[in-house]
This record gives sequence, structure tokens and C-alpha cells, in this order.
Amino acid sequence: MSEDRERLSIEEGGPSWQIWMKIGLAPADAVPLGKRALVLALLCWGPLLVLSALAGLARGDQLPVPFLRDFAAYARFLLAILLLVLADAAVAGRIRAVVAHFLSAGLVTPAVRPAFTSVLESSRRLVSSGWAELVMLVLAYLLTFSVVQTELHDGSASWHALPGEGGEVLTAAGWWYALVSVPVFQFLFMRWIFRGIVWARALAQISRLDLRLVATHPDRAGGLAFVGIGQSGFAILVLAASASLAAKLADEVVFRGVALESLYPTMAAFGVVTTLIVLAPL
Repeated sequence: MSEDRERLSIEEGGPSWQIWMKIGLAPADAVPLGKRALVLALLCWGPLLVLSALAGLARGDQLPVPFLRDFAAYARFLLAILLLVLADAAVAGRIRAVVAHFLSAGLVTPAVRPAFTSVLESSRRLVSSGWAELVMLVLAYLLTFSVVQTELHDGSASWHALPGEGGEVLTAAGWWYALVSVPVFQFLFMRWIFRGIVWARALAQISRLDLRLVATHPDRAGGLAFVGIGQSGFAILVLAASASLAAKLADEVVFRGVALESLYPTMAAFGVVTTLIVLAPL
């Protein structure tokens, strides 16, 4: 039986992966992955800096929120995007190790092996779905439109939206923000949410197989404690999400005068929800 059929490279597949393959940035090895992370971060953050600077909106006190003082711009388009790309190694590598251990530990008997392989093949088809990525791209732009509309009516001038006739209007940096930076950020996040769902589905299907479990195994989980290794990789995604949220809340406190105490429920809800999402597949 081919080894490829018994692997689950959850970071591979889909039109976006094909694009990275063609330009030499696809493998999750250190060099191409680092280059890919830098390319996307510079694509999303660099033009915002240049366009804001050319318009005189990058620094100074003429605006409540100049670009170089916007916490969210750093957190989303530098830190979070770097983390979301590097997750191709941090998360996907652990998931491959978990799948391989099912076989090497003898949990999957010869009789169950075809069904186990079928689960992996089904998961690979989902991850490689062009339709799934198209839906995520459309959703990314719809969410971006909602975000931009909200910011255009918040009554606060910033580097990406200035007062104009009939309300606030987007600056040149604002257009790049709306058409490139935010959609890329949203798409990368959605793609990992989708991959997490695919992995949870695979675990649910594997749990229904007649695995060779050992009730007296020293891990006190029938020999399945290693599955937690896969979930630990998702910490990098939680870090990306928490940095983005923290920066947005910091903008609210520093630039809009929102009381920090009023944001405690949001912080608590984030901690609870992310913990449940990461642990739910177990």
C-alpha cells in the first residue's frame, strides 16, 4: 500500500497550494516556508506603510490613528500573517506525526487498515477542494466589506479612512487595506478553520473504527494520549487570533477612550471559546 495514501498533509492541496508550488514557495520546509511568510506579510503590510507615508498619514498628530501607531496593523498584517503561514509546519507536522503513530503503534490492525486509509483519502480530497477555497475567498471579501463599512461609519478619522463628502472615504492605503490586506488575512484564517474542521472530522471517523486499544496502557487513555500532540500545534493559531484581538482592543482603549474594564467579557469569552474549539476534537 502506498505510503502517500497513509499520510495526511493537511497543509497541501487546493488552488493556493498550486500557486505556491509554481513559484517555489510550497513545501513546509524552513526556507520556502519562511520566504512565503515574508512575501505575504510584506504584501499586506508594506504597501500600507508606503501609501500612508506618501499621503502623510503614517505618523504625526494630524490624525487620531496614524498608520505607525495602529496596533492592529502590526498584529494582523505582520505577526498574525507570519504565524498563519508558519502554522503549515507547526500544526501540519504534528498531525502527520499523529497519523503515522496510529500505524506504527499497531492501533490500526490489518483488517481496519483499508477503512483507515479511506478516512485519510477523504480528508485529502476535502483539503484539496478548489470549491472550498473559492467559498472561503468569497466569504473573506464579504467579511472585509462588512469591516470596512463599519469603519467608514465609526466617526473616527484614521490612516485608511478620512472625512469626505457624505461621510468617510477610503484613502489609497485604505483601498489596499480593503482589497488585499484584510482579505488575505481573513482567507488565511478561514483556511485554517476549515483544516481544523477536516481534522476533527477525520478523528471522529477514526474513533468509530475497531482500533486495537489497550485498557491498561500507561498513558491512561487506552494508548490514545498521543492524539493530544496534534491539538497542541493549534496553539500557534490561538496566538495569532489573540494577538489580533488584543491589538484591536488596544486601539479601542488608546484611540477611542473605551474603558478597559468594559472589554473583560470579550477577553474571557475569547479564552473560553478558543479553548473549547481546540479541545473539542479530542
